[in-house]
Amino acid sequence: MKVLHRHAVKAAGLLSLAAALPSVAAAQARGQQPGADTPRLLVATFRADNDPKLGVESADAIRTRVQQETPVRQLWVLSRNDINNYLTSSGYKADSALSLSDLKELAKLMRADEILDGTATKTSSGIKVEARLILPTDISLQQPLPVVEAKSAGDAAKQIEKLLAEVRKSLGDYRNCVSALRATKYDEAATAARSVIAKYPNSSLGRMCLLSAYTYGKQPADSVIRVANDVLAVLPSSTIALGNLVDAYQAKGDTAKSVEALLKLSKVDPSVRPRAIQMLGSMGRPEVALPFVKEALAENPGDPQLLRMQWLLLLSNRQWKQALASGEEYAKADTAAANVDYFTRMTAAAAADSQPQLASQIAARGVQKFPKDAGLWAFLAQTQRKSGQLEQAIASMKRAVEIDPKTENGWPLIIVTQLELKQTDNAFASARTAIAAGADKNMIGQILTVPMGEAAKKANEDKTRASWQTSFQVSSMVDSLAPTPNSKYFKGLSAFQVGLDALQSVNKSKSCADVKLAEDMWAEAQINMVPGAAAGPEQKAAAGQIMGAINQYSTNIGQAKKALKCQ
Repeated sequence: MKVLHRHAVKAAGLLSLAAALPSVAAAQARGQQPGADTPRLLVATFRADNDPKLGVESADAIRTRVQQETPVRQLWVLSRNDINNYLTSSGYKADSALSLSDLKELAKLMRADEILDGTATKTSSGIKVEARLILPTDISLQQPLPVVEAKSAGDAAKQIEKLLAEVRKSLGDYRNCVSALRATKYDEAATAARSVIAKYPNSSLGRMCLLSAYTYGKQPADSVIRVANDVLAVLPSSTIALGNLVDAYQAKGDTAKSVEALLKLSKVDPSVRPRAIQMLGSMGRPEVALPFVKEALAENPGDPQLLRMQWLLLLSNRQWKQALASGEEYAKADTAAANVDYFTRMTAAAAADSQPQLASQIAARGVQKFPKDAGLWAFLAQTQRKSGQLEQAIASMKRAVEIDPKTENGWPLIIVTQLELKQTDNAFASARTAIAAGADKNMIGQILTVPMGEAAKKANEDKTRASWQTSFQVSSMVDSLAPTPNSKYFKGLSAFQVGLDALQSVNKSKSCADVKLAEDMWAEAQINMVPGAAAGPEQKAAAGQIMGAINQYSTNIGQAKKALKCQ
């Protein structure tokens, strides 16, 4: 209550003294005086949305009736003038119907021990009044009175005064319960709480004190749950009961019921909503949490926190289409939501939903907003590649590695895509740049197995020396960049085939050049086939055959050199 709190010092000083004098004088005029420990009751203006005057009239009638029927030494009822003086001095209109938090501040200023407030509604036959007794030490400590229907405010006041008197007969035992709690005598507190309930069977205050005795006394969770539900049967909006239910169900491991209680609590007390959202997120069972979030959104449409939670849960539950729609709604509700993480998750969701074009569109929006984020450029490249935009994918991933040379799968995607486009020279250039930037040589070597395999396959089909020389050049290039058992194998295989063709051509060519080529190529084959055999079982078998052939026919090279008198 901002205004009352702002004037707290002033009200507690001069105003409290000035306001108290008329009431004391009135009591003395009746020959009565309250005792030092006499409870003070604040009867607040009742809420009456359709007729504010009815709220004032109802509160006045109840206040007057309680003053008439209750000795001053038993209960000191704060007068309407006292209340209005405090309200007007604090910037409120006289006879204002206050919120609970404002009532608590007013009760504090006026040193009230109890508050009676409620609602008044006109009916076809007269008036309906719903009243409750509140203890201002904690405004969640409330005792609802039975609903009263009467012909007039005066008739309703007669009934409410009697109901209030019945409730107040149990307050002594309730205070005993509270005292025992403070002294950590939980068994005594439970006994006093049962006495409260015995004197007033519909007591929410007694049940709440019993609940506290059970909770602090470490009673089993089932006992706490039973008493908490007893409280809610009398006072459905009890934050104390709902809070204890949350903890008790959590202690039992019943997460679903714990969250259900927490969501009910958040409707009564919005301040606990962050905890509810956190608990929903930590459940690890999105299919259970989603209905609760949906219910909470129905109560709080457009709430950014709830929309974010719904979006994350849908993502977690792999409901991609719903997650995409929910994400758009979340971003509209909170403009700050569209950060790097948002675009990353949304792009991934679209890709997982087999919508590569949509994924590209989302990623493109992301890099437009965050042009220096390498991760988003990488995501864009991946989605472009999946949608067949290979040149664009290369350009986007190059932008990513420019920003961060260590972008995950950055250079591999560039090289693979260039190979798919038959841009072998570009792929080798990219591989060279990647290795210089610190990329994993082994990974690059594995990627470059593709052009080596393709070159060897073509050479095997063509069965020409030129094709095998091309295969040798390709594998030699790869081996110089990123040597692997595969590069050694293909290099050795190609060298053997070139040497074999050269040796077979000597009889016709009578060329020392062919002899020298055969000798050099078979030397290359021998050097590379030993490590190349480690590439796999098939490669090992082929290497064995090649090495055997070289051993068998290498003497022919020496004979040819001698016959042709080659240097």
